[in-house]
Amino acid sequence: MFALADEDERLTIIGAWASPRALTVGGRDKLLRVTETESGPAQIAAAGVLVRRPGPGAEQAASVLTRAVETGSTRERVFAIRAALLDLASVRAAVVKAQDDTDQDVALAALERSLELYPATGEGAKPKERAEVVRKLLVMAKAPGVRSLMARGALARGGAREVLPLLAGDAKSDNEQARKAAGSSLVALGEYGRAAALAADQDERVRTGVACAILRGVK
Repeated sequence: MFALADEDERLTIIGAWASPRALTVGGRDKLLRVTETESGPAQIAAAGVLVRRPGPGAEQAASVLTRAVETGSTRERVFAIRAALLDLASVRAAVVKAQDDTDQDVALAALERSLELYPATGEGAKPKERAEVVRKLLVMAKAPGVRSLMARGALARGGAREVLPLLAGDAKSDNEQARKAAGSSLVALGEYGRAAALAADQDERVRTGVACAILRGVK
């Protein structure tokens, strides 16, 4: 099935090979073969699984992810950044370097993952590094275009409350996409009261999107 499958189907099959029951009865061998013989998203996805499952192929998979973060198409690099295991030194270094990449989509993905490296509080807090990442994301968040909504979402998911004034503005925007994104971001920040107003938005797509975000966020 894998040999004949399209890209989405291949990713689904990789997910099946990665399941606990399949991994120990041939799944790992299949994933290792994909990292050795394939390229693109399938290779990246397989490597992302192997680095999280200690055993044969994990070291090779780390090299695949590091290389994928550094080279390839924009789509592949962003996918690799999102699949990266930041505990690995080489992968972590590649992601940090990508913060300043000339490809803005790659830089945005790297900055979002970097918020995980630099927590705001706790024993591992790195306030200076975090402040710099937040600053760079805010520059993107204030620029025109769709990428600004993505940057605002990244800040919200990373717990950066500095983005709240921008989200408050988006919540009143005439653009339904901006209002919907603002609602989801407000939920990510735990601002359920503000998000609730958008769950009653006049646009059905905004109402539905924000209501679903609230339901996912309630624990």
